Amino acid sequence: VLFGPALNRDFTQNNSVSIVQTVVYHVAAGPTPGSDFTLYRNDGTGDQVIASGIEDLQFSYLLSDGTIVDNPPVAAPPNAPTIRAVTISLLGRRLDPNTSATISTRPALMDHAAGAAKDRYHRLVLTKVAEVRSLGLLN
Repeated sequence: VLFGPALNRDFTQNNSVSIVQTVVYHVAAGPTPGSDFTLYRNDGTGDQVIASGIEDLQFSYLLSDGTIVDNPPVAAPPNAPTIRAVTISLLGRRLDPNTSATISTRPALMDHAAGAAKDRYHRLVLTKVAEVRSLGLLN
């Protein structure tokens, strides 16, 4: 069991308390020239390496009105759109180019265009659609 920081006020008995934490994921080239792309996670304590060889990470959201967006609009309930599902796409790239591989380019992924530079890296795109839990309890 993990315990976070102490609450900043007293709550009466039988109150529900939720602690929300912002976590940011981002992909960046390593600190040295020629180093590989890396997936980082930052929960407010600084960047932590999650995986190397990751070129791109994309999220898109299916809203209750049937539209698919990359950045859901920020609105307070009851005007906030309900997110029904999240599509997560991850583009991995082999750490070293393969000199015998077919020349390729970075593929397009959601709202990111395909790369223009040709190389000999093997790549793999993984995509998962995650439906929102307890969907029957929403709107």
